[in-house]
Amino acid sequence: MPHPNFRIHLKWLLALAACLAACSAPSASGLPTANVQLMQPTAAQIEMTLTPSPSQLAPTAALSATPEATPSATLVASGVTFLPASASINVRAGPGTDYEVLGQLSSTEVDLPILGRQGQWLLIPYGDARGWVFSDLGVIKGELNAAPLVAAPPTALITNAPQTTASVKTPQPSSGQHGVSGTLTLCDPDKPTFATLIERICFRETIFNTNQNEVKYGKLGVQITNQSNGMSQFHASWTGAMTLAPRALGPTADGWEDGITLQEPGTYRLVLRICFSTEGECANLAADWETLTPAITITVINWTPSP
Repeated sequence: MPHPNFRIHLKWLLALAACLAACSAPSASGLPTANVQLMQPTAAQIEMTLTPSPSQLAPTAALSATPEATPSATLVASGVTFLPASASINVRAGPGTDYEVLGQLSSTEVDLPILGRQGQWLLIPYGDARGWVFSDLGVIKGELNAAPLVAAPPTALITNAPQTTASVKTPQPSSGQHGVSGTLTLCDPDKPTFATLIERICFRETIFNTNQNEVKYGKLGVQITNQSNGMSQFHASWTGAMTLAPRALGPTADGWEDGITLQEPGTYRLVLRICFSTEGECANLAADWETLTPAITITVINWTPSP
């Protein structure tokens, strides 16, 4: 029979063995424990691209811009024409009265092609260049919108530019049978409408002797015809035994300014006329009269200022 103390010792040994076995057993999850090592990321791994791609910048809808005016250098005739109402319409360097006057139209019988437009101003051929006229001073034939919109030149460039006439031909009046030419212009060409009785119609007369010898004449003035009723009258500016020297301007060295007030409303045509007969003979039907200029058309209306 074993010694009682031996049993006790054996019991404690078995308990110790069971305890050691329990301490060395795997965890309840059945997964082995692993050591995790944290690594410091590199600069390349944390670098971010801040610039968006082109696809990110593309707009979701296309925006339409306002069309720019056509440069005048690329213009061609649009098929629309302008018929001047008189021969005294100013042709300007730009679409407005702030621009310099290049000259005046010399004919009322030719349809001028409209190259472009800007507001109420039209761009037309003028000599070897181009110029602008106010649309209300003539008749537009065709659809004006067919003419391209043209950018206006800066007024500052016009004001500061040197004055030259090489690129622009000023219309020259044609001489008549006696070698005398003439011009008739309104003092204010941009004002074709006048009030009866109270507004003076101011005009300037110039004659030029193209001959190498002097020319005598008895009367110079303006024939004024009311197209509404056919009535006509002659306004004499100069009367007497007058002589125009060779290659000289008249009736004075600076021409002559005159005017008239009309009593009846209507549409009037004004032309410059000269009589190469003596003053006494100019009243006869056989007198040697000559019309020197194309007609200027004006409108006279009944109007009185408000009290």
